[in-house]
Amino acid sequence: MKNYSLRRVSPSTEALLARLNSWWRSPAKWIGWGDVPGVLEQISNSKEPLAIPFIMSFGIVGNERIRSQALSAIHRLFSSLPIEFLPLLDEALRPAWIPEDSWRGMTAEQISALPKSSDAELLYLNLMSCHQSGYVRAAALQILSAESTATSIPFILSRLVDWVREVRSAAEIALRNKLNPIHGDEFVRCLGLIGRLARNSRYRPEFTVWVEDLLRSRECAESLRRGLSAESKDVRRRCYRIAVSSPSFPFRDAILHAIADDDVVVRRWAFELATSRPGEDHDVIRRKAADDPYGPIRRMALEACLDRESIEPGELERYLYDRSATNRQLCQRAFSARLGLKPATFYRAAIRVPTAQPSASCVQGLAETGDPSDAILVAGALAGKSARVRRVVVQALGTLGVRGHEQRLCQLVSSDVLSVARVSAFTLLKKRAVPADAVWAAALENPDSKVHRGVLRLLRSTGKWQQLGYYLRAADSNDSDLLDCAIELMNLWVEKFNETFTPVSEGEALELIKMLELVRLGLPIALARKVEFILQNVSK
Repeated sequence: MKNYSLRRVSPSTEALLARLNSWWRSPAKWIGWGDVPGVLEQISNSKEPLAIPFIMSFGIVGNERIRSQALSAIHRLFSSLPIEFLPLLDEALRPAWIPEDSWRGMTAEQISALPKSSDAELLYLNLMSCHQSGYVRAAALQILSAESTATSIPFILSRLVDWVREVRSAAEIALRNKLNPIHGDEFVRCLGLIGRLARNSRYRPEFTVWVEDLLRSRECAESLRRGLSAESKDVRRRCYRIAVSSPSFPFRDAILHAIADDDVVVRRWAFELATSRPGEDHDVIRRKAADDPYGPIRRMALEACLDRESIEPGELERYLYDRSATNRQLCQRAFSARLGLKPATFYRAAIRVPTAQPSASCVQGLAETGDPSDAILVAGALAGKSARVRRVVVQALGTLGVRGHEQRLCQLVSSDVLSVARVSAFTLLKKRAVPADAVWAAALENPDSKVHRGVLRLLRSTGKWQQLGYYLRAADSNDSDLLDCAIELMNLWVEKFNETFTPVSEGEALELIKMLELVRLGLPIALARKVEFILQNVSK
C-alpha cells in the first residue's frame, strides 16, 4: 500500500465515485447506463481497494455487461490489497452504500443464487461475508465452507472475530473444513492477517494453534519454505518461528535462511536462537553475525567472543574498526583490560598506512582512545576525498584539540560541502577557537547557500545581543531563503527574550537600531516593531 492511504480514497477516485452516486440519483438511469462503463474502468485502474464498497451494488445489476465490468473492477482492486489489511476493507464495506438497488439490501436467501463460476464472481461471494446483515454473513460462510477453493480462507478468518456469536460459530466450522494441506500456501499467505486478528478480544488463541499445527505437517513443508521468501515481513517472521519447531523442516536450514533475511528482526532472532541451542555450529553463526550490517547483531558476535576464557588480538581487532561506537568501545575496553594492549596504537598504525585513506571508524577510534598529540595525525586525513571522513576528522579534532588547525577549519567552512562546513563551524564555535565573526564571514564565502543558513542557526550559541546582530545582517541578504531563516530566528529570539537578563551597552543598542532601520522593509511589520521596542527600552 505505497501509493494511497488505507483510510480513504484519493480525491480523484472520490470524484469518480461521486459520478456513480449521482447516476443512481439521476432520472437518466431509466434511459441507459450513460458513462457508467467508462467510470468503472477508471476506478478499476486506480488500484485503490477502498473504492470497492462503492461499486458493490453494480455487481448485482441486471445488465450483464455492467455487472461483469463491475465484478472485474472489484477483482482487480482487491488484488492490490495486502491480505493483512482485509479487516480495514471489512470495516469500509459495512457503512458504505448507494441509495437504490444497494447490495446491502441482499438477503440470506439470495446468497445461494449468486453465480460463482469465475474468480471475480467467487470473490464477490466472499465479500458477501462482510455484509452488514449477520444472516447474510452466516449464509455466505456456509456456502464458502463447502467450496473447495482456498480464496475464501482470509474471509473466513476475518469472521472469527465477528460480533455476532452465530457468525463466529459458522466461521469456526468453515475454518475446520479448510484445514487441509492443499490450502497450505493460502494459510501461509494469511499469517500476517492472523497476527492482526489475534489482537482482537474475540479471537481465540486455539485458532492460531490449528493453523500452525497444519503448517508444521510434512505435507506443508514446501508451503512453509515458500513462506520464508514471502514479500510480507509479518508472514516471513511467523514462518520462521513455525519452521524451527516443525519436525519436517530442518532447523539448520531455517536458521541459515533467516540470518540471510533482509529483515533485521528475523536475523537478530535467528542469531539469538542459534547460539542458545546446544549442538549447533556456533562458530559459523558467529562469523556471519560479525559481518551483519546491523550493529546490535555484530555486538552479539563480539560478546560471544568475549565470553571465551582466552581470546587472541586478531579475533578482536576487527571490532576496533566497527561502525558502531558501542561495539568499538566495548572492544577497546577488552583490549585494555584483558589483553593489556592500547587500542590507540592500532588506530595510529592504520591511519599512517600511506596507500589507503583511513576509515571514519579509525579516526573515531583514535579520538576515543588517543591524546591531544594525535590531533596532527588525524588532521592529515582532511585532505581525503570522502566528505564523511572529513566530517569525522573535524569531530575528532573537537575532541583531541583544534589548536593550530583553526585556519584549516575556517577554510572548510568557506569551501566544503554542507555537512563538513556545518560541523567545522560548530566545532570552532563550541571550542571558541576563533571569533564568531570569523566563522560567519567564512560561511558567507561558501557558494552553497545552505551553508549560510546552517551556520546562522549555529550562531544561536553566541551572546544574546550578538545573535540579534547576525540575524539583522542576514536579513540584509539578497537570498530569500536566508532572509526567511533570519526572520524565523528573530521571532524565536523575541519569544525567548525575557528568559535571560543580559545587559547591553548603549552604543551596541544604538548600532542594532541602525541595522534594524536598514532592513525594516524586508521584515514583517509586527516583528520589526517588537525588535524596535526592545532596543529602544534597553538603550534608555
